[in-house]
Amino acid sequence: MGQRPGAFPTAAAFVLFVALGAANATLGVAMISLRERHHLDLTDGASMVTAFYLGSLAAIVGCGLAERVLAPRPAMTGMIGAFAVGVAGIALAPAWALVLVAAVVAGLGFGGLALHLNTSFAHGFGRYRVLMVNLLNAAFGVGAVAGPLLVGLGVDVRGVLVGVGVVSVLCVAAARCPVPRGDTAEVSAPAFPVVLLTLPFALVGFLYGVLETSAGTWEATYLIWTGTPAVDAARMTALFWLGLTAGRVVISVALFWAPPAMIICCGFGVAAVGLGLATGPDLAVLGFAVAGFGIGPVIPTLFAWLAQATTRGRLANSVLMTCSSVANAVAPVLIGFTADQEYPAGIPLTLAVFAVLGVLAALWTAYARGKKETNAPASTVAAAAR
Repeated sequence: MGQRPGAFPTAAAFVLFVALGAANATLGVAMISLRERHHLDLTDGASMVTAFYLGSLAAIVGCGLAERVLAPRPAMTGMIGAFAVGVAGIALAPAWALVLVAAVVAGLGFGGLALHLNTSFAHGFGRYRVLMVNLLNAAFGVGAVAGPLLVGLGVDVRGVLVGVGVVSVLCVAAARCPVPRGDTAEVSAPAFPVVLLTLPFALVGFLYGVLETSAGTWEATYLIWTGTPAVDAARMTALFWLGLTAGRVVISVALFWAPPAMIICCGFGVAAVGLGLATGPDLAVLGFAVAGFGIGPVIPTLFAWLAQATTRGRLANSVLMTCSSVANAVAPVLIGFTADQEYPAGIPLTLAVFAVLGVLAALWTAYARGKKETNAPASTVAAAAR
């Protein structure tokens, strides 16, 4: 088990995750004003979001590969600075090319901080790890709701982004959250066994990414195809994200006693039921909200579960987050191939299939872990239990 973060760094990490969520959700809203500021066409601006996520993915992969040489505290301090400068640069850059550079820099900070802090909380809180990682990611959800809400209330989007940058700098104490580096023998060992151990978890993370991104992307289209006015459809999708945030708190608290595999299976199961409800147009909004509630605790609980399997948290979580990021990129396009306006229910039904696959993948992961622990030497199992 890793060292527990102190009270002040823990509080700073929660506030920082609110800032990360606010920046992430505000980027799409920011494209509207940035198009006007930089005289872009109505179809331009998405390259900024792409640049942000490319930077995030590069940081996740890079931090995992460089775990042997990357000292956690200086790395996290630098990432806080990169994120703060990047989001402020998106708002204030005088030229579009500089906006794209700032987006990459912000993404580097975003991805690195998400990896480091999830790893720190997953390894640092012992029997409370599932609860604490879920609460940390619930803070991200609070920011994701608050950022666009502030813009909707009339706050200038550039002011929101600059404010996020300022808040991030004030949270520099979060860099003191310790990240385990493994013992000397483990860190000096080849990375391949850790990657192999992580693959079942990564499959669960991939299926989570499919559900989160595809539901968030396609819900509004489904609602419109079933007769909901476009303006109302866009607004109602917020309930999915609110459900996701609530699930991270409610399910992790209610099932605090349960093993991670049970929490994840229950989450995917609830999501499958919600998506089944969503096939009925009158229950679509409720169904998608229930699906968000169900999958909410999946990825945070997965971090906590993976922390029980290896102390090389940054490498293992890097693999997990990379697979989830790949799902974020490709899943909406894949779901688009099956979407048909003549049969709109195909969207929630397809997503329900992925939710059922998530249950099966979690059960397989639990079986693989149990078999590995059964075959491991007693001393190794005892060390893992600690």
